[in-house]
Amino acid sequence: MFFKRKRLNAIYTMHSIQGFAFSLIGIFIPIYLLTLNYSVSKVLIFFIIYYLAGLVAAFSAVYIARHIGLQQMLIFRLPFTFVFLLLLYLLKSNDIPLSVIAFLGGWQNSLYWIPLHILFARNTKQKNVGASTGKLFAFPQMASMAGPLLGGFIAVLFGFKILFIFVFLILLVSIVPLLYMEKIKTFFKFELSQGVKLFKKYPKYFFAEIFGNIGDEVEAIIWPIFIYLSLANIAAVGVAGTLLSAGSIVFTLFIGKISDKYNKKQIIKVGAMLLLGVFMLRYFANSELVFYILTILSGFFMVLFWVPYTAKIYSIAKKNTADEFFVFREIPVTISRMIILCIALLLVNNLNLTFLTAGIAYLYFLFL
Repeated sequence: MFFKRKRLNAIYTMHSIQGFAFSLIGIFIPIYLLTLNYSVSKVLIFFIIYYLAGLVAAFSAVYIARHIGLQQMLIFRLPFTFVFLLLLYLLKSNDIPLSVIAFLGGWQNSLYWIPLHILFARNTKQKNVGASTGKLFAFPQMASMAGPLLGGFIAVLFGFKILFIFVFLILLVSIVPLLYMEKIKTFFKFELSQGVKLFKKYPKYFFAEIFGNIGDEVEAIIWPIFIYLSLANIAAVGVAGTLLSAGSIVFTLFIGKISDKYNKKQIIKVGAMLLLGVFMLRYFANSELVFYILTILSGFFMVLFWVPYTAKIYSIAKKNTADEFFVFREIPVTISRMIILCIALLLVNNLNLTFLTAGIAYLYFLFL
């Protein structure tokens, strides 16, 4: 138990520093591409490639981790992240295929999240999984609350070059807690039959990954693009990102604790209904103040939905082989992302219609 607690603390610390680093830039990647005069359609295609590459990387990550260890995989990822950020910056003055950058981005993203999920699932206790998940959400939010706002001002005042350099230096610091962890390997073997078995065992949750992640992707990619196109203001996107974090920090820890004591499914249903309302209202949003109000409300309601839902997913993973569960889980997650990004491509001149799609998707959770 001592070593598990020590590992959890290392995971929280590393994840918090990583959260701060990517809060500086994550919300601005689609905006950065738009400032380079790429069309909204090309930006959406960028993320389609990004997530497809991530699916491939998810299966590769566990094979590499068999030899070097899960936490070493998180360190192994950093060169890919560096090249990804470097190519993004060089894109400003060089004709680099956007698909290559998207592939690298998706690759490094999966090399982070897959080992993180597995390490966390292995080291958290079943009876405290809700509270532990709350901490996994809240600590990065605390560290990164001002990140989008700070990132926006750095981009405006000093340019994206300085922002990219600053982000990578912070990412280097984030690996320090991992250096004190012993090597933990995975023994995952790809067997399609095992994936089919998991789907048959938990069909509702595999479909839940599809419906739930639709809203998440709209929040992360389409909503910032919509704000930027509506206001033509990079700083406003940063303010929205900061409000999203501010609306969820303290609430996250509270929801994590009560989700261990009360019925998680009921809390998920309440969160889903409130998110449905927020996304429906976003369809009519047309002013800066309304954008900010709906963003901070989304911060509250996303927590109410995602913390108990993710805790439930970690509980399921602990009952099975976490390595296999989280790798095969990437399939419905990727399907979800492809669905909403392709819908956005078709509705590129009416992106607010994607908010209705996201809202309707949350109706699924009333029957979970």
